[in-house]
Amino acid sequence: MRSRYFCRTLEAFAEGVHKYIIDIEKWCAERDEAIVQARNGVGRQIVVTLLSLHYDVKSKATATLELLQDILRRLLRSESHHLGDTHHQKDVEMIGFLRAIDFGPIAPHRLSTRLLDFIQDSIDTQLAIGDYHAASKLSELFVATAEPLWKSVGKWMSNGITISLGQGEDEDYFDSLDKELFIRRRSTDFIDPEFWERGYILHTEVESDDDEDEDEEEEKELKQSQITFLVPRIFMAIAEDVLRVGKAVGLLRAIGIEPFHDQEKLSEMRNWCSFSELYQRCETIASISPSTESTEDVPTPYSDQILHLRIVFDTLPSYLLTYLQPWCLAGQGKLNTLLFDDCAMMEHLNSIEGLYFMRRGDAMGIFCDKVFAKLDAHQKWHDLHFLNSVLRDVSAVDRKSWIDFTLVQFTVRGGRQRSNTSTVQCFEGFTADYAVSFPLTYLLRRPSASVYPSIFVLLLQIRRVKVAVEGIALKGVIRPTATEDTADVNSFYALRGKFAWAINCLMNFLATHVIDSHLRRFHGRIKDAQSLDEMIDAHDHYLAQLQMLCFLHSKTTALHRALMSILDLSLHFVQCLEAYMTEQSSSFADQRNVNYAHDEKRKRRRRHQRKARQAGRNVIGFSDVLKPISSDSSSSSDEEVYLEETKDNDDKRAMRRPSLSASISFADASFALKMDRISEELDGLVRYIRKAVDVLAGGTSEAASTFGIFSFMLEDWDM
Repeated sequence: MRSRYFCRTLEAFAEGVHKYIIDIEKWCAERDEAIVQARNGVGRQIVVTLLSLHYDVKSKATATLELLQDILRRLLRSESHHLGDTHHQKDVEMIGFLRAIDFGPIAPHRLSTRLLDFIQDSIDTQLAIGDYHAASKLSELFVATAEPLWKSVGKWMSNGITISLGQGEDEDYFDSLDKELFIRRRSTDFIDPEFWERGYILHTEVESDDDEDEDEEEEKELKQSQITFLVPRIFMAIAEDVLRVGKAVGLLRAIGIEPFHDQEKLSEMRNWCSFSELYQRCETIASISPSTESTEDVPTPYSDQILHLRIVFDTLPSYLLTYLQPWCLAGQGKLNTLLFDDCAMMEHLNSIEGLYFMRRGDAMGIFCDKVFAKLDAHQKWHDLHFLNSVLRDVSAVDRKSWIDFTLVQFTVRGGRQRSNTSTVQCFEGFTADYAVSFPLTYLLRRPSASVYPSIFVLLLQIRRVKVAVEGIALKGVIRPTATEDTADVNSFYALRGKFAWAINCLMNFLATHVIDSHLRRFHGRIKDAQSLDEMIDAHDHYLAQLQMLCFLHSKTTALHRALMSILDLSLHFVQCLEAYMTEQSSSFADQRNVNYAHDEKRKRRRRHQRKARQAGRNVIGFSDVLKPISSDSSSSSDEEVYLEETKDNDDKRAMRRPSLSASISFADASFALKMDRISEELDGLVRYIRKAVDVLAGGTSEAASTFGIFSFMLEDWDM
């Protein structure tokens, strides 16, 4: 069975209609009395005809009553589709008398909104056709009908949201919110980071499910483009502010802070002005407005009154907003003080940016170097105790700790891939969670905050490649012989410069033109924000821009894969170089050892010959033949010992050098051929990225100008 509701707005409307009918009956009685007195010769003489009487009754009562009946029929007809009824479309016109029971199935918030909007539409129509009498009567009825909803607004702003700290939420918890108010309570836990945005929302034409898990960005776009709020038109200007103040007041009282600490403010809240009083004030302001002095080119009856009534309804929403401004500033100001002073929000933001964006260059440089050293040594860099100890050490680089390392929790996911040194994908499962105190969780622990770890991993991958490429030292290692062509070394130096330029260009773009510029803009917006809702909107917009410009958005997946390919190709280049350096070092060491052995043998032979000649000169009168000294055996044994020692030293040196890949042999292809292949692949990737960035720079999005900077930077690739 369909449930039926009780609506105070409809009751106020019925009471206003009843009062109007009593006034009509009183007028009819006075008219009847005047006719009877004129007939008996008691009162003044009047001329009465059926036509004049019909015109008076129509202008006094019939026209307005027909408008009221038309309003109710329109309301019932518009809600028939929402209720799933089809018989009302034709049967509504045949209903002679509408009863309150006919509106029972309509939800109170829909009924109050539709009723007020239809009355205001009817007033605008009557003002447009110049019927001041009907418009004035409808305006009086409109003020009486809006009175209960306006009282609900005052109660909401005074009490705020209802917060249950228990595990379960009963029906009374949800029933505490006025059902006629244009604010809806959703089943989101108070401790949920999305509670501030999803817990209490404005009613919409199409209500979404409470447990519906929508993508945040798509939901925001839908909210801006398609969603129509179910709020009375007269209260549309104050709806957002009323919602924000109620949430702020309820949160402050749940924490134990009184939002309206000023006794004068408390007394004003208790003496909440009625809607009729505010309407009268607005009438007074409109009566002294300079615009009322101007009249139309063609004067019509009641032209001044019609213009005056138009001004009243045009200025009433802004006057209501002005009336609520002190309470809005008091509640939101108290919450901003709590966030900035008591919760130290800006200090947490600086710590988050220093960690995730690596803005603490000295500290995060040490952190990355230690992680990379573990990775190069084929040790467990992903050990949580090691990561925590490193972060603890780098947090004390300065005299004052720049981050509370106890708030950071590292998590490393992945199997064998995290130990693979030949690719930057080993850092894909590496995340760092930063814990903040309540109520900062509503701002810094939202789903949009997952962009922070993604940017952290991206910067870590770029730093890994940057250190590997710039850490190559060839001076004194590669020494081409006289018969060897130096083209291999020259091609290496050229390709190494290309990799270094591409990586530095990407790092400079992300650090300077993306992170730094948007971060400064975000800090300015968040300091100027008047409410927590504005801070959340600014933070989400800021992270959405960073996600797009750092190529982490779903629309830039292809670009992100191309960047990862460049980073992996850089490590492959270093891998090839390591193998080439090992072969060159070993061949050079062998040649050097052979030359050294021949030199030593020649020196020993000369030394023995010199000693033999000296001994031959000192022998007198003896003819014994001297036995030749066997120097070959001694020299060969010394040479073998030296070669073994040199080989052991080379092996130890090779073991100490960080190896970025498995061993590669250049027997199948020369070093120059491999460098040419890598160079061609790098050139193709960079050109693809430049074309894709040009497309993004030519768009109409907010990030197009920043992409244009990156496109301009990539133009130097062909120079």
